Formats: sequence, structure tokens, C-alpha cells
Amino acid sequence: MGSRCQHPGKMSSNFFKISFILIGSILISAQWGYGQNRVAGIVRDGISGELLIGANVIDPIKKAGTATDNNGYFSLVMDRGSDSLLITYVGYAPVSVLLSSGKDTILNVFLQPGEDIEEVEVVAFKRNQFNESSLSNKELKYIPSIGSEPDVLKTLQLLPGIQTTNEGSSNLTIRGGGPGENLFLFDNVPLYYVNHLGGFVSVFNPDMINNVRVLKGGFPAKYGGKLSSVIDISMREGNPSKLRGTAGIGVMGINGTI
Repeated sequence: MGSRCQHPGKMSSNFFKISFILIGSILISAQWGYGQNRVAGIVRDGISGELLIGANVIDPIKKAGTATDNNGYFSLVMDRGSDSLLITYVGYAPVSVLLSSGKDTILNVFLQPGEDIEEVEVVAFKRNQFNESSLSNKELKYIPSIGSEPDVLKTLQLLPGIQTTNEGSSNLTIRGGGPGENLFLFDNVPLYYVNHLGGFVSVFNPDMINNVRVLKGGFPAKYGGKLSSVIDISMREGNPSKLRGTAGIGVMGINGTI
């Protein structure tokens, strides 16, 4: 078998082509590298010298940028034609830095705190508690009830959202729940039986009551165990310097307080 050999002139031509391609690639790489430069640096508070984390470092021409890390450091590659950096941070005045074209640059940037705005006073108003009702001792006595005797639970039936199970009964249904779903507190003491005579009258003497507060929804977690409402009844304070008492008689019974 015979061997093939290339003509010396042809080999020389191929060599020059390969050399031209390699030299062209090197020149293009050099041109590209010359057209970019890296800018790095640290951003600090201009007064305390504290490192600023998350400061924005922006190339205004390229519309791109980066942010400082946990050490206040940043690094950004700049294209040809970009000769400045804009550095901003919340609460500080922005800073524009001029760069030397075609050179890598190390910066130490100090930002000055911006102008403080005037103090703004925010005043909150207490929201009306539409799910809360309250009755005082005088209000309880002014409202007539069965047998002309004031009755706490009968009076509560006149408030919005409160109904009774049967006509003439003192059992209350609130927010669709049964009478057993109401929590009764008498000076923070829970009561489980709040009426007698088959539910016709309540056990509370109006002369002993100072205030009645009804929570019909959204009541605090400390009032647990019930779903419908909390009826918080507080007693009147006694008079330590004078002995006083009241007595009454009516169709439904006799009562007295000292």
C-alpha cells in the first residue's frame, strides 16, 4: 500500500490559516477584557463608620447593579462607557462616584444620613364595641318588669341580640345558643343556676347590683367554657362608715339588703 503525503505548499497555507484564527481570537479577547473593569468596595455610615448592609450599588448607564453583603462589601463588573456609580441606602443621602475608565477600582464609600422628617403624631380612637352592652343599677330599676319588680335577666331581653326561650321566662338565648351556653359571673364567681320558680324570675336582687356587662361575641380567652355570651354582674360596694339597708315586697316575693 502506498502512503499519501501533502504538498509542502498546501501545509504552509493551512498553518497560516490556523495562526490567523488564533491571533484573531487573542485580539478579540484582549479587546473584550479591555472594555470591562471591576469595581469593588465597602459602604459605611459617614458618622459612626458602621457597615451598611444591603446598600444599593447601581450602574446608571447599564441600569444594573448589586447590593452590599453582611460585611458592607460589593463587587460589580462595569462595561465600557460606564464612568460612575450611584450608591443609595434607606435613610441616607445618595452618593454618585466617578470612576477611571478601563481601570479596576477599590472604593471606600461613606454615606451621610439624610434629612429627618418632622415628627408625626398618630392618635388612635377606641373602636366602638358593638358586641358589648352595659347596664347600670339605675337603668335596671327604671325599666319596668313582671309584677312591677325589676328583674336583671328580663331587662337584658330588651337589648339587641338577646331573646328568651319562652314568654315570661328568664332563660336567655344569645347568638343562637341555648341558655346553657351563657357564662354568668357574679363578682367573677361563676354561677350555674341563675333563676328559680321554673325559670320565671332570676336569683339576682337588683338592689345589690352595681353594673351588668354583656359580651355577645369576641370575648377574651379568660372567659372560657361557653360559646354564646358572658354576662358579668358586679355587686355594689358597701359603706364601711354607715349601716344602711333596703327592703321591698312585691307580687313575686320579698327582698332586702343590708
